Amino acid sequence: MKEAGTASNFKSGQDLLDPDERAKAIARVQKAIRVAMLENAEDAAARVRRCPRCGSEAVVKKGVSKAGDQRYLCNDCKRTYGARTELVFCRSHLSKDVWMRYAECFVDQKTLRVCAKECGVSLKVAFTMRHRIIDLLSALDGPSSVVDKTN
Repeated sequence: MKEAGTASNFKSGQDLLDPDERAKAIARVQKAIRVAMLENAEDAAARVRRCPRCGSEAVVKKGVSKAGDQRYLCNDCKRTYGARTELVFCRSHLSKDVWMRYAECFVDQKTLRVCAKECGVSLKVAFTMRHRIIDLLSALDGPSSVVDKTN
C-alpha cells in the first residue's frame, strides 16, 4: 500500500478494509480533523508564536475575534491573525460534528450527493469538505499515517 500520497493510498486501500480497520481509519481521519481544528489549547498557543505570513516572532496580542478567540499583530508585517489563520479548516463555519460525520462518509467512499444529504450540507460544500480532507491527509507525514494494514 505504499503509493505516491496519503490521499491516494487511503482511497486505494479502502476496498480491502474489514470492519475493525474501517473503524480505525475513521478514527484516524477524525483525529486528523481535530488536530487540524486546533482543539488542543497547547497546539494553538504554540502556533501563534510566529506570524503565519512572514514568520516573524515579533508578535503581540491584539483583541479578540467575534468568536472570542485571541487575535495577534505582527510588528514586522503589521498584519493581524488568529491561531486558526491559514489552516485547512480556517474558514469553515461547520460544526465539529458535521466534520466527524463527513469523515465517516469519506472513509466509506460515498458519493458527494450522499455525503451532502447525510451531513446536511449543499453539494458544493460537500465537494469543498472532501478536498479539505484530501489536502489534510496529503499534508500528513507518512503515506501510512491514515490507513496502515501492517499494524
